Amino acid sequence: MASPFFPLTVLENEFEVKRNDRQPHNVVLAACAGPHEEHQSSELQLFHRGNRDGSKRGKPCCSGMMHWNFLQCLDAQNVGTQVRTFECEIGGSSSHQKVELSEDGQLLWNWMSSWGGARGCFAPQPPKVGKAVVSRIDDCSAAVEPVGEAMHKAAGGLKVPAEFRIKSVLTFRPCILAIAQVLLQKGIFKATPRFGGFEIKTGDGRNCLDSSGGRDVLVYPCYDESAHNMNQVWQIRAARLLWEGRDGGGQICIDSRKIHEKVNPPQGEYRLVTCAPKPGQRLQRLEEDQDGTFLLKDQDDGRCLSALSGNVLGLSECTPQQRWRLRSQGGASQVQHVLSANCIDAGSEHKPILYPCHNGHVNQPQKFSFIANPGWIQNPITWGDNGRRRTFETCLDRLPTQQQNIAVLDCADTRSSGIRWELLNAFVPLERQLWDAADKPPPGTPVLGGDKAPP
Repeated sequence: MASPFFPLTVLENEFEVKRNDRQPHNVVLAACAGPHEEHQSSELQLFHRGNRDGSKRGKPCCSGMMHWNFLQCLDAQNVGTQVRTFECEIGGSSSHQKVELSEDGQLLWNWMSSWGGARGCFAPQPPKVGKAVVSRIDDCSAAVEPVGEAMHKAAGGLKVPAEFRIKSVLTFRPCILAIAQVLLQKGIFKATPRFGGFEIKTGDGRNCLDSSGGRDVLVYPCYDESAHNMNQVWQIRAARLLWEGRDGGGQICIDSRKIHEKVNPPQGEYRLVTCAPKPGQRLQRLEEDQDGTFLLKDQDDGRCLSALSGNVLGLSECTPQQRWRLRSQGGASQVQHVLSANCIDAGSEHKPILYPCHNGHVNQPQKFSFIANPGWIQNPITWGDNGRRRTFETCLDRLPTQQQNIAVLDCADTRSSGIRWELLNAFVPLERQLWDAADKPPPGTPVLGGDKAPP
């Protein structure tokens, strides 16, 4: 049976791998690329099944999801952590890479079997508005909020909740803390009496809050009681989660701080992002003259691609001053603004600009072409260092979608929130078609790489 390639989608977005120089690589939701048959697919969004399945006789394929052409598989370390890609453990022995798409549209993580179930499910990670910090008790603005009615008795007859959330009371927005950038399972902590205080376990039950000697708040493997490690012994007083130094040392409180997003000055309306047949990327070539110049009209807005003040790209009325032409230099294509005689240039940080055209040899930042269907201005794929560095195609986009990280959450929560995944634009790649059409060894011939499961 042919093995199809497919993007994985949720709602209107799609898995996309963000390549770094070193693994692991981040995985985000991005706008969906188009069908492969129309040459609109993106390698960043192509996945297929991979890794052997040790639960079946002969360990046939497959127990995970592999990113095409990179030997990288979807990977997560624990419930609450981000999904990334890591080098595939093709033998199928890594539980971190066991991923299965269920019939009800859930991406099951650490999938054991139909009877063993999964430890979690993939879901878009909500954006964080605050981060966990430690502060002096007098300045603390985060409060313990009980979950349920179970209580422990503390010194002085005080009652301490057995389960609780930590909630910010700052005016910027109440939020459940994401400790160490980990969205904990339902944000619930569990308190267990320990050495006159309490051990605070995170939602997975295997990690604990650690004070790092009063310097920071960490999520760290829980110490055995015999270790007598006081860095993991906390107090809950007056709805505050506190850690106290030895011999009456100073107190610290788990607190939250607002995350301030970096705001860059405007540099035009366009960005360079993964190509997708979506509003913001669709331009139409109109009113072409005999000299080869033309207008580029936004199919969804009605205005035209224009040179704005400061040689930045944006939209304005369709006038003769906003005509463009395609230039060919040394086999490379450039898109030139006629009036200014400047060319579209990738600029920096994915912010395209207009810049004096390269002559003779055209460098990658100015290699742009117009793709009539669906109307892209595209910077092509390229490579360097004998293929060890690859740069993927990007397109002008005036309405880029906000990318979201992916995390492993509790499956009951993902189902109740309506999250569903589906395969999109699946196709059989050429190399698989050639393999299927090739002559095969006769039955009984040893299989390269090991035994296969019986038919």
